[in-house]
Amino acid sequence: MKPTFIKIQRLLAYSNLWVALSVAALTWLSGFLLESQNWSYILFTFFSTLGFYSYSRFYSGATLSKNESKVTRWQNNKSWVLVCIIFISTAISVYLALSFSTEAIVMLAVAAFISLIYPLPYILGRWPGIRHIAGLKLFIIALVWTTVTFVVPAIHTEWNHQTWILAVQRFFIITAITIPFDVRDQKIDHPDIATLPMVIGSKKALLAAVLMILGVELSILIQYFLHHYYTGLITFGLIIGLEIMMVLIHKSYPVKNDLHYSFWLEGTPIYLALLVYLFHLF
Repeated sequence: MKPTFIKIQRLLAYSNLWVALSVAALTWLSGFLLESQNWSYILFTFFSTLGFYSYSRFYSGATLSKNESKVTRWQNNKSWVLVCIIFISTAISVYLALSFSTEAIVMLAVAAFISLIYPLPYILGRWPGIRHIAGLKLFIIALVWTTVTFVVPAIHTEWNHQTWILAVQRFFIITAITIPFDVRDQKIDHPDIATLPMVIGSKKALLAAVLMILGVELSILIQYFLHHYYTGLITFGLIIGLEIMMVLIHKSYPVKNDLHYSFWLEGTPIYLALLVYLFHLF
């Protein structure tokens, strides 16, 4: 791979622009599937994610690693950039949120509270934070991002059994994407975090993630064939995007280089949304 392209990948990933775009892409996908698009909210998810991830880089939980990762080294050298991003992103997010409904603001406030205290290394000087509650890390991440990218966009739509299915699909998609990162960090995460790979092993954890994606694909096919919820092309776009996601999850063991996770895997929501949009044009 050409050095220039790798530099661009690292810039997008390490500056948190890539993950912010991924969250915005998932939010767009929710609006598309619900036929209720809100571009102000999509922008909000982009800037709030950018600000949160930049904020979280200043806090690190207990780790067994004595070496700085590439992303940590890059961000330590650009700490002033992260500070600027935090202030600018927060200001834009607050401005955009002023137009949201009370219900949306309350739900976002709860998600924001959990997100803000999640990366703190110590609470009240003793407790190492909610990320260290055994087995809770994966559930919290999936719940927060399902709320932000799907539940809030759907809050003013008519909830029916198909809406609940979409919400569950989103929960499993985010869970499946998160598991490979726990596999990557298994050797450096503190044992009391008790991530899924620590409990059942890396291979079984990735198998569980793959099965989650297969389950989502099966439910999409049922929605198409039995309920005619999607058109054939949109269904095809969703399945292809999820297949790409599944392949990248499967290839996450043995542990790969940092860009496999922070660019290719973290960008899977972008590929998914882009494929759905492109197939929708035909």
